[in-house]
Amino acid sequence: MIADQLARLKIAGSVVVVVKDDAILFARGYGYANVENHRSMTADSTLVRPGSISKLSTGIAVMQLVEQGRLDLDRDVNEYLDFHIPISDRGVPVTLRRLMTPRAGFEGRSFGTLARSLRRITSRSATGNLLDDLLGDGQRTGQSG
Repeated sequence: MIADQLARLKIAGSVVVVVKDDAILFARGYGYANVENHRSMTADSTLVRPGSISKLSTGIAVMQLVEQGRLDLDRDVNEYLDFHIPISDRGVPVTLRRLMTPRAGFEGRSFGTLARSLRRITSRSATGNLLDDLLGDGQRTGQSG
């Protein structure tokens, strides 16, 4: 089933892991980590970027801890961290509730730096394909989610 979906969607490879109560119940790689060299995806040694699915997993874990009373969605996250996230320009602290949305409260400060970096990278793009230039060797790795 998974191999068929990878082929249908033209995805090189994927890793599936099922975890319950801190134990891995199932772990398997499908497809290729490197198509050109026919190197298979493996659950124990292929590095896979977590991509957007990590937002869902993190959100579920946060909400479970909220239900247990161990986290508060509206408390300044700095009370939970061993490093400091600055309060926004509007004086509003960053909270878990805000972090679980697309607008956490500190995007504005980072956006200028990101925009300048992207402009600098794209102006030097050798191939005209930014993704290939960023990955270096032309191999693309997908996000899982």
